Amino acid sequence: MHVPIASRNATSARLDKQPQDPGTYVGYCLVEQSEDGSFSGGLLVVTHKGCPVAFHYTRPICPDQVQRILYGAQLEEAVAGDLITASLVSATKQKLACLLVSRPACLVVRPATGFPVGCPAALGAPSTSSKHLARVTVAGTAWYVHSDFERDAATLAEMVDRMGGIDVALEPFQRVRLALDHIHQRAA
Repeated sequence: MHVPIASRNATSARLDKQPQDPGTYVGYCLVEQSEDGSFSGGLLVVTHKGCPVAFHYTRPICPDQVQRILYGAQLEEAVAGDLITASLVSATKQKLACLLVSRPACLVVRPATGFPVGCPAALGAPSTSSKHLARVTVAGTAWYVHSDFERDAATLAEMVDRMGGIDVALEPFQRVRLALDHIHQRAA
């Protein structure tokens, strides 16, 4: 699902001295698993200044018992990464410079993207089945990236610096969480 973000009016456009260049947007993909075992996710696309440009989300996806048995240890990567994260990224029209994800399992999308993907270690620990993970340092903090793309760490560090530091760069995850909570409360 897509939630439209109001387009900028002439007054706010003048406040931004530099127009947003294509490919300089940052995506924040949060995938959560609820107590009933269902997964849901949201993707917030922001400018390098943190201004929202687009927001997409999924309805809860609840794997049944047969799917849990068949996927086994790969369930989280299949649902959180291949299904939710990949769908949300493909739904956005903005060209992303990089994507930050809340779960290491979501890093499975990296080979299919043309941009760096990283997961701050403080947001999620890898599951025992997570493959292709490399632990790197970005802006003095531990992150996970896809092991075939360890050079993504340099681009992620530039993004964190450009946005004003690690705390500022990670704040949009809170906005995604609050938006998803609001959506789920309205649906209940």
